[in-house]
Amino acid sequence: MNGTPHAGEGAAALPRKKRFENVRRAWYKFSLSKLSVAGLVIICAVIFVAVFQKWLSPYPEHVGAVVNFAEASAPPSFSHPLGTDTIGRDILSRILFAFRGALTMGVGVLAVVVPIGGVLGLVAGYWNNRGVSTFIMRLADVFLALPALILVLCVSSIMEPSLRNAMLAVCVCWWPYYTRMLFGIVVSIRNETYVRSAEILGAGYAHILFREILPNCLAPVFTKMTLDMGWAILLGATLSFVGMGEQAPTPSLGAMVADGINYLPDQWWMSVFPASAIMMIVLGFNLAGDGVKDMLSNVE
Repeated sequence: MNGTPHAGEGAAALPRKKRFENVRRAWYKFSLSKLSVAGLVIICAVIFVAVFQKWLSPYPEHVGAVVNFAEASAPPSFSHPLGTDTIGRDILSRILFAFRGALTMGVGVLAVVVPIGGVLGLVAGYWNNRGVSTFIMRLADVFLALPALILVLCVSSIMEPSLRNAMLAVCVCWWPYYTRMLFGIVVSIRNETYVRSAEILGAGYAHILFREILPNCLAPVFTKMTLDMGWAILLGATLSFVGMGEQAPTPSLGAMVADGINYLPDQWWMSVFPASAIMMIVLGFNLAGDGVKDMLSNVE
């Protein structure tokens, strides 16, 4: 009545204050590394370009089936800062539009492999030394025994080349890494007091796995996700390079590099700039991943 906050409101404010303090402390740890901040800036810039590519591109019409032989193979100039390809399309515009496909590749792969691999790792670690655990881990070992790139190429070769099928091919080889990581973490905390207490109180398996164990596994999972984002994009570019990813006329960084290598070294800009874009994206996620690892360490 008199505007005085209730005791319950004050108690509710304490967790919010603690969460804010944890976020502030985590950001402070992240910002201590200037390279990590630089990686975050690169990621934000790439995302911004991917969202507003239509308005940022100087020649948005060049991302389609366009031919402009009057300006074919033109070197970098004021009108075309990164030059043009063999049929006169602006390379800068096509790189900007290719960023969306690259990010889609990384996000799509992680959106599939993290839940699948994570759940399998939780189950295998909690029921360690049982039949289900043995089956899951031996299956993961089979996939891990094969080189990732070779397995991705083999799976891609039996499907029609497209961005969606390229993502599926990467997912086939990537889930065991999360299964193996979660398995090791869960085995190490399986007999902790808070897990045993939940079992004694009669908590269900879903509660124990996802409310008690999973929160203590999130820090390494988030760190690996940040680093794997760059690797997934690099694998996607590799598939496009060999013709198993996005198909023309849709711009793809890997395909642009492949188109330009036949004209090296005279028309160097056709391969160098798309390859530099791939390097920039992967470097950004790797640098940010190091910062995420430091940020999540010892955060309450």
